[in-house]
Amino acid sequence: MTVLSAPWRVPHLSLFALAGLWAAVVPLVWVLDPGGWPADPVAWHRHELMFGMGGAAIGGYLLTAATHWTGRRFTPGLTQAVVAAWCAGRIGYSAGWGWLGLLYPALLAAILIQAVWAARRWRRLPIASMPLALCAAETALLSGHEPNATTLIFGFGALIAVVGGRIVPAFLRARAGDDGGREWSWANAFADSTVLALPVFAAVGVGPQILGVATILAACAQILRMLRWPMRAASGQGDLMLLLLAWLWLPAGMALAGAEMLFEVGGSLGRYLHMLALGAMGGMVFAVAGRAYMRRAPGRLVPGRWLRAGFGLIWLSVPLRLAPELLPEGLRLSALVWCAGWGCFLCAALPALWRDIPHPVLSARRAGQTLSIT
Repeated sequence: MTVLSAPWRVPHLSLFALAGLWAAVVPLVWVLDPGGWPADPVAWHRHELMFGMGGAAIGGYLLTAATHWTGRRFTPGLTQAVVAAWCAGRIGYSAGWGWLGLLYPALLAAILIQAVWAARRWRRLPIASMPLALCAAETALLSGHEPNATTLIFGFGALIAVVGGRIVPAFLRARAGDDGGREWSWANAFADSTVLALPVFAAVGVGPQILGVATILAACAQILRMLRWPMRAASGQGDLMLLLLAWLWLPAGMALAGAEMLFEVGGSLGRYLHMLALGAMGGMVFAVAGRAYMRRAPGRLVPGRWLRAGFGLIWLSVPLRLAPELLPEGLRLSALVWCAGWGCFLCAALPALWRDIPHPVLSARRAGQTLSIT
């Protein structure tokens, strides 16, 4: 293994590192205000966190999960092609060649769908098709119908709810030695359907009262699904606590956003949407991707000091963003704290590019147990 070939061995090595790098760099564009570029720093910041950082994280997770579903190992050449398409999208959006942004999600969807189809894992097709939603959003942007911030954040919130609502209890049950038979399937279906309706409602422009009611209902549905999770399994387990603390921003953010739309309780809707973007999206990406870099102990994963510090900073960035009246520089400080958190993530991720790859990548090995991470 050479220094140059090491990052391409498996997709998550390069894609998770790119997600962390972009999460750390993008907010600095408007914090430092370079002047003149980009023309609209806020729009660039929003797009690149969602499609750049979020897209890389989705690709790293789904390609890792697809290896588990299908038993197929993706070649270094394929990983290089995916990374090249991601880089082309970043250059394209910044240079005004927006169509390049379609390459990455289209290639990712084609790889995943082909792998799942060849393995006849039909149940995984909906999840394998998720990158097509990124294609749809980019296409809308190119056609002059740019999705608004509410639609984008609710869309990624739905992704976190659907995927996270399965992997968090799966990890909890694996640690508790629970076979998962006690889960309410109807609660999952209700939680998924309510949260998936939010980006649709936001996109078609329903009134704030209707969207507010739907958002509060979705928040309650996420709490309902948690009632059957074996929370006791997280006690003293750092990796599971990271997942739960990140997940909690999802129902909290949706409840506050819904209340603001419905009752105008104070503050601004954008502040609570950032609660979803920073806390739920950022926290869950960190907590899940960070599992690839945790120390393996018998039956569990142990976050190192860089991951613990980084997650703490990202978690702290949310309340700093929520109370700018109490802290005049809270908005800028929140962004800098967020960037520092992802800098800590990179301190854990980059050395792992040249280390042995743990198997399974995102969970602890348990004798005689196979854990489905979706």
